[in-house]
Amino acid sequence: MPQKRIDITGQRFGRLVAIREVEPIGYARRYLCKCDCGKEKIVRMNQLRTGKTKSCGCLNREVTSKKNTVNLTGKRFGKLTVTGRSNKKHDTQTKAIWHCRCDCGNEIDVLSTYLTSGEVKSCGCHRREIGKNLQKYNAEHLQKDGVFIPILKSKVRSDSSTGIKGVTLNRKSGKYRASLTIKGKRIYLGEYESIENAAKARKAGEEKYFRPYLEENDED
Repeated sequence: MPQKRIDITGQRFGRLVAIREVEPIGYARRYLCKCDCGKEKIVRMNQLRTGKTKSCGCLNREVTSKKNTVNLTGKRFGKLTVTGRSNKKHDTQTKAIWHCRCDCGNEIDVLSTYLTSGEVKSCGCHRREIGKNLQKYNAEHLQKDGVFIPILKSKVRSDSSTGIKGVTLNRKSGKYRASLTIKGKRIYLGEYESIENAAKARKAGEEKYFRPYLEENDED
């Protein structure tokens, strides 16, 4: 016997009541529904039956509105202290905007979601401070000819297949390849049958190419 076609007309799904079935999209059956708020909305039947759609959209707006009624005045988020609700309005009219004072003295208006999620923690001064510190760090460790000392001193990466810096396995040949990078150029140090010999070649390469810069940096 052919399977009986499901009809959800008159059934309630959250705030929606299915009024009648309308033209499908491909294989997706759809129903015109009326929401408790009075609005009508066309919804896919599977979204109704799985509970994915429970209203015309008013439920989500109410939930968002309730979240925005939480008073953040006086609360601190990173370097920002909320001084009160901003007079600015968001395009959707559902997201709250708060006026904040940063530790540096600047004032800024921030969406509540950005504050509570930690996405915004300052007026922007924190990012600028990090940038300045990074520039200072680079200036102190970058040699005139483009050699960056911290890279020479860096440890083996956690995703290294061999656990030895500068040594990789050539899967085609089955040998271990040793190499290093200096002044932006990769220097090939050879391929070896054993990982121990590849490690020795890498060590010798470091002594030859890295040591002069490291000794100069230590003197500074």
